[in-house]
Amino acid sequence: MKTILNKRVINLCLTAVLMGTFALSAYTYATEIKVNIKGKSLNKVDQMVQWVIEPKKGGPITVLVKVSPGREPAGKVTDLRNALFLARDELRNKGVTVVGPDLANATLTIHGANGVHKFDDNTGEKENFWGPKPKEGRMSFHVPDDSAPAGIDWDGLESQFQASLGFDDVLVDVSLNFSDLSGNTINDLLTDIYNGLLAGLPVAYAPNLSLDLSNGAIMFMFPIGVSQGFVENFTSDVNVLSGLSLEVLPEPSMLSLLAISAVGFGYMRRSRRNSKTPLITGESA
Repeated sequence: MKTILNKRVINLCLTAVLMGTFALSAYTYATEIKVNIKGKSLNKVDQMVQWVIEPKKGGPITVLVKVSPGREPAGKVTDLRNALFLARDELRNKGVTVVGPDLANATLTIHGANGVHKFDDNTGEKENFWGPKPKEGRMSFHVPDDSAPAGIDWDGLESQFQASLGFDDVLVDVSLNFSDLSGNTINDLLTDIYNGLLAGLPVAYAPNLSLDLSNGAIMFMFPIGVSQGFVENFTSDVNVLSGLSLEVLPEPSMLSLLAISAVGFGYMRRSRRNSKTPLITGESA
């Protein structure tokens, strides 16, 4: 009986190892986040933009990116890559790697992160965060202190605002001029962007979109099972700051491996407990 139980335990452990190996093979793909900087900076002065990367292990990594006025997308993504290169030791120690830049598509690929966040800036750049198995996307607009949208960009033209999100075969985009807004406050801007996104979403996904006026943010919880998704926004208004973030789901394969291990250990303990009584009883007889 001991032999039979031991074989069962061994088979169970081997199964767990094989499933764990398969799970880890999927791990590389699910850690990828792509950063695509699409626009052209309209700001007339250099500005430092703060980025935060949330690794899968360890605390967040903060980098400062100097964005020069009028930089083309390829130049801005290079600036971001250079800033990340300065933090390469910290990135490496926390399991984060950066691939690129792909100058043709103005894209960087970040591996080993659960999320990427861009702190508010007013450079007028349009950015897109893309990732597989997305969990939540956040698009934000703020004004400093108690000011309001100015209605003009750094060239004196009417300011523009844009936000979009997408996943699998769903794409929703809202683009507004200052004159399109229902009012001249930041809450009017947020509400109008939110209503535009809501109107474009399939009804089934409407509850996934929410508006947080106190934090100046529009959030979208991606549906379970989505294979890939993105969020994007920008503003050219001289008074309005835009922000963006994307979080991906914790690695489900790793969670499954932990669950399998727990089941295996439970089975082993139960098998040992059940095996001891018959053996002792048989020897006593």
